[in-house]
Amino acid sequence: PKAGNTLVAFMNGSIYHPTIDCGSIVAVTDSAGGVWRKAGQSGPDDHTGINISCWVCDSAVGGPTALTATFSNASQQLACLLLEFANLPKDLEVQSVGQRTYGRDLPHLSTDRPVSAGDVAFAFRTSIYIRPQGPGSPDWHQIASDTTGANALMMLDTQPGVLTASWSGADITGGLDILIVALGAGH
Repeated sequence: PKAGNTLVAFMNGSIYHPTIDCGSIVAVTDSAGGVWRKAGQSGPDDHTGINISCWVCDSAVGGPTALTATFSNASQQLACLLLEFANLPKDLEVQSVGQRTYGRDLPHLSTDRPVSAGDVAFAFRTSIYIRPQGPGSPDWHQIASDTTGANALMMLDTQPGVLTASWSGADITGGLDILIVALGAGH
């Protein structure tokens, strides 16, 4: 990454054998010496082995950067989406979080309190079922979708009020974990 840019990582890890043990990511470091902090997590889900967490580095050191996640358990796998942003406000603060474990698409997930105009919001959804997914609203922009049922959305310039994350595609009846995080400029 370029020095000074903001890095955002969505991560998940779990143990699947001999039984599912969904832990939490308790720390993130990078090889360049960036400072990372947790912005939110969906919560441990021992049905699916999913616990999505969002981590932020306000100012990347720059150059090649490898992330290392420290788990609360002996996780056997790691899924990670790393995003780099230029020109975001420094010292972003968590404005609002919404989370759901082992639920459904409906009702759609919303932030736990209103956000300010101009905040940056991310929504990340994982499923044990692989279904076509896309943004359910023109306000959200799809930034990742893979064949394992993971899908990420972003909104760079929020309107004030409660945000709701929604996806297009088939409704899923179970095995779904969602995290929505809104970040705004520090005061």
